[in-house]
Amino acid sequence: MSYTPNTFASLATWLNTPKGFLITMLGVAAVLVALGFFTSTMTIAWRELKRHFRSLPSYLVLAMFLLYQGVVFFMLIHLLNTPNAEPSPPMRWFFGGVIWFYPLFVFVVSILTCQLLATEQRERTIEPLMTAPVRESEVVLGKFIGTMGFFMFMWAWTIVYIVILKYAGGGQQINPGPIMASYVGTMLISGLGVALGLFFSSITRDIILSLAATFISLFLAFIAKLLMVFDVVKTQGDKPGKFMGIVSSEWVVKLLEHTMIIDFMDDFSQGIVDSRNVIYLLSGTALCLFAAVRVLQLRKWR
Repeated sequence: MSYTPNTFASLATWLNTPKGFLITMLGVAAVLVALGFFTSTMTIAWRELKRHFRSLPSYLVLAMFLLYQGVVFFMLIHLLNTPNAEPSPPMRWFFGGVIWFYPLFVFVVSILTCQLLATEQRERTIEPLMTAPVRESEVVLGKFIGTMGFFMFMWAWTIVYIVILKYAGGGQQINPGPIMASYVGTMLISGLGVALGLFFSSITRDIILSLAATFISLFLAFIAKLLMVFDVVKTQGDKPGKFMGIVSSEWVVKLLEHTMIIDFMDDFSQGIVDSRNVIYLLSGTALCLFAAVRVLQLRKWR
């Protein structure tokens, strides 16, 4: 069987559709889970997931998450039902195009990840774990999978809003493509945030310091986007400087513009699954997880 450039172009087009990308991601996830069952990764992941379901703070975070999302959904429906509002899919604005997705995202990710490894190191339960026949990569990946499992459980409750729109929305048409892409984008962006929080949790025993580092890092990306939106400009010579005049170099501005995860989520909410955004998010996640593994390896030999 011969492959032509048109074959690869068709494959790339299919991968950039929500259906094609979701099938691909499910296949990759199935392979990873199957491989994980032959290692200690899934054991650690299951232990981490059970810890969340047995922890009162995790349920408090879940309650706060659902309350916030409920208020956002109510406000969104109210705004879209005003006489001057243009017809628009509600879930499009629930996930992207507005700022209310990000404050909760930053807060929840910071809370869930701040104690993943910091508590283990502070209470010295990391030593028995690391002296067991378990590799550092299995520890990091297991905690990552367990936390992502609980995070996906939190987001699963928002499917109720889709049911409400379908059966109580007066014939509201539901387009599954953008909604599916929105959930995929949410998980990809959340994966990057959880991996970043896991890395900060690996370098300190102080939970507050780990939480602050994760919160500030994710919040800076949010602030940078706001500065771009409001186009805060200070003139430096003949060239405009963006980001409150801090950045004046054209290539740096373009780099920042093309690495805004907020823009990624806006694309996902419209049903646009750009492979460049996916590669960026997956690469960032892998880099943070690799860094966390290296930190654990260095601590082991200290």
